[in-house]
Amino acid sequence: MANLKAFVPNHSPAQGRACRIVAIGKIANLLCGSWVREPERGEAKIRLVQSAQRARVERCSIDPGDLLTMNDPKLQAPAQVRHAVEADLDALTELCIRSKAHWGYDQAFMEACREEMTLTLADLAEAEIAVAVQSGEPAAMVQVGVVDGLADLHRLYVDPAFMRGGLGRTLFDWAVAKAKSLGAKAMTIEADPSAAAFYERMGATVVGSAPSGSIPGRELPLLRYKFGQASKG
Repeated sequence: MANLKAFVPNHSPAQGRACRIVAIGKIANLLCGSWVREPERGEAKIRLVQSAQRARVERCSIDPGDLLTMNDPKLQAPAQVRHAVEADLDALTELCIRSKAHWGYDQAFMEACREEMTLTLADLAEAEIAVAVQSGEPAAMVQVGVVDGLADLHRLYVDPAFMRGGLGRTLFDWAVAKAKSLGAKAMTIEADPSAAAFYERMGATVVGSAPSGSIPGRELPLLRYKFGQASKG
C-alpha cells in the first residue's frame, strides 16, 4: 500500500482526516482507474477526475480545475437541435453577443457590433437557423444560407456556459448537412479571428480576408469549406 504521508501535508487533526480521505481516493483511482466517491461523512466531499495526471492534493483540497460535478445537467443532458422560430430571436441575439464578448472585446466594440448581430425575421426567411437546446436553455445557434450552389455560414455561436462541450462541432455538421441538402458544394465562412482555428480543425481553409460589417477598417479571416473534407480532430 502506498505511504499516505507522501500525499498528505502537515495539517490539524481535522484537516488531516479530510486530506486522508482525498489521498485514499487518489491511490484507489491510480490503481483501479475508476470513479471513487467519498464517504458521506467526512469533511472533504470531493469527486476526483478520472485522469490521474490531473488529480492533485493541495492544501487539503483539489484544484477547482480538477473537479467534475457529476450531477450538473449541463454536463450530462444531450443537446436537442431544432429549427429556430420567431420567439427565439431575441434570446439568440443575446446568446450571440455573450459568445462574442467572451473573447475579450470591450463594451464599445460590442455595441458597434450589436446591429449586425441582431437576428431578425428576415434572417428566418432568408436562411436556415438552428438552435441547440440543452437542459431547457438555448445553448448554441447556427445560421447558414445557400445562393447559387454556394453556402455561407452567417453565424455559429455557443453560449460561454456551454463551451467546450462539442456543440460547435454539432452545429457545424448540421449546417453542412443542411447546405448540402439545398444543393451547395462548398461553404464560405467569415470568422471572428478567435474562431478561425476552430473552423480549420473542422477542415476549412483560410483563403483570404473580408471586411467587417461593423468595424471600419477591420479585416476578418475568410475561410472556405469544401464538402467531403474530413475534420482535423
